[in-house]
Amino acid sequence: MLKRIFKPSQFKKNIISGSFIHGLNIIIILVSYPIYIKYLGFELFSIWSALSVVIVFAKMGEFGISKAIIVYVSKAQEGENEIRKIIYNAFYILTFVSIIILLLLVLLKSSIVGILNIPPDFVNESISIIPLLGISIILFLFYDMFSGVIAGKNRLDVVNILLLINNIIKVIISVVLLAMGLSLMAIIYSIIITNLLLIFVQIFLIIFKFKIPIYRPAKLEKIYLSKLIGYGSSIMGMQFFNMLSVPLVKVILSNTIGIESVGIFELAQRSSYSIRTLFEKGLFAIMPDISILSSQDKENANKRVKARVSKIFKALLIFSVPFFLIISALAPFWLKLWLGKSYSLTILYGYWLLQPGIIVGLLILPYYYALLGTYNQRYCLYETILRAIVTVLLCSLFFVLELNIYYSFAFISMSVVISNMLIIWGYRKQIIMKQGL
Repeated sequence: MLKRIFKPSQFKKNIISGSFIHGLNIIIILVSYPIYIKYLGFELFSIWSALSVVIVFAKMGEFGISKAIIVYVSKAQEGENEIRKIIYNAFYILTFVSIIILLLLVLLKSSIVGILNIPPDFVNESISIIPLLGISIILFLFYDMFSGVIAGKNRLDVVNILLLINNIIKVIISVVLLAMGLSLMAIIYSIIITNLLLIFVQIFLIIFKFKIPIYRPAKLEKIYLSKLIGYGSSIMGMQFFNMLSVPLVKVILSNTIGIESVGIFELAQRSSYSIRTLFEKGLFAIMPDISILSSQDKENANKRVKARVSKIFKALLIFSVPFFLIISALAPFWLKLWLGKSYSLTILYGYWLLQPGIIVGLLILPYYYALLGTYNQRYCLYETILRAIVTVLLCSLFFVLELNIYYSFAFISMSVVISNMLIIWGYRKQIIMKQGL
């Protein structure tokens, strides 16, 4: 009896591990950024921030496969054999996409450097890095695919632990290679090496822990391709329109204010969203949980989903809002401690301007993941489209007015607040109004 009372459910383990482990990941980021700036210098760090936009663009090629895998693996009726087929069909899709991504990056590397407005002294180095960025992106796509399989088996705690190990190894390798004088190549090599190691670990776990016989190949099947691409197409659309938000702001800042403004934007945004993801990584457990709930007792599925989401929202409201207010009040102290000589009031004010969007977006997450877990992902796509449109319209003012960097933070925050109202509308329409709850 006592064991049953004190032993947390797998859902709670997934939530707690997500938040706790991401807290450790935040510490790793806090440690790594000043080290990168120390070895690279602020200008080269800003160039890396600009080049990382390529990663965001290229990840669109994932087609939302990892999230589709979570949903279909969690609902697999035929057990391990069906999961094996899902994995292999996802593998075939990603292999094709990977070849296209690598070819495009190799062919367009000079154009990409020109679009990002990289200073002349760093053009050759940036051009040589872009194909390696392509390899790191491809490895990430497969790493993410296998993470989706493990998450679909309702073991997000394992996914979170692997992510922590990934980040620790990556920073260690980066620091060693930076100390050897490899400059930006140090960061790229560390990403490639770490993802390769973790992919082997994931394959081992899938075969021996989860007993999925992926050593037996499965043929290409239209039914699985259709399911994965059908669900993933909405996620891909979300990724595409996400490209028109934060990455676009970086490109605009680089071309209207200067390359160092990209570094400032990166630090303010990274510090803001790293703290938000402390909650977000835990809340991601809602998606597979809702997916399982909605497949059981279909008559009362919406009622069960509504009860779960309402409970999480109330807990989030009680704990997260005061937490963010306290962290924001203390921001001048911890930002200065974190960034040292790189600290500036511009970064602090940018951090504060982002907070309304951060808090609203966080409170909406339970509804967002509920929509994803119940095959209503189109509303999440609509939200991303609206956010991109608002961001593009507001940021276009940089080209016609003499605006400073603070407007970029305000525009991001405003677009998040406005667009998230669509998530509430979609949730009410699909979950609450459908059963008259």
